[in-house]
Amino acid sequence: MKPADQYETLDISGFTVTSGMMHVIEDEDIQTEKDVECLCLRLFNYPEHDFYYFHDSGKSVHALLRAAESSNWLLMAESAPFYYKNPKYIKDFDRIPEGVVTYEWQKPLVENGPMHRRVTLKLSEQMKRRLEIREKINTEKASDTNPLLLKPSLWGFGVDIPKAIRWLRSRLWRTDAG
Repeated sequence: MKPADQYETLDISGFTVTSGMMHVIEDEDIQTEKDVECLCLRLFNYPEHDFYYFHDSGKSVHALLRAAESSNWLLMAESAPFYYKNPKYIKDFDRIPEGVVTYEWQKPLVENGPMHRRVTLKLSEQMKRRLEIREKINTEKASDTNPLLLKPSLWGFGVDIPKAIRWLRSRLWRTDAG
């Protein structure tokens, strides 16, 4: 094994290098509305990641994704052609502009096709606000578990019955894994 200082380095001083996380979504990943909801949650929780949906260019976009777009849940921001699925890797698509083969390894991809389109998915602002509100409500519910109310009442304190029931359930009916 070579020491680290003996490895060759690639001079990239004249090029722009970007890095990031990319999520690839295909038709088989979207089977139910629950899958679309999970996709929206991932878009919300990882806004710095890129989400791409790849579909056969001879077919239309998945019906559930079209419904999500028309409901203003997500946006299909950009669509780009000439992507071919690489069978050597999982969820890997290579862009071959105009379908013109430049390298020998691209030839079987173009011949065996089909060509796919890459659609950039974004979460709509309306859905972002909905999810932010839901997250805030859930956070407040989780942090406010005390069933006692310190408000003016007959004896100086009261009991919030729904919280008291949840509190009793969480304390009395626990299931121990041990």
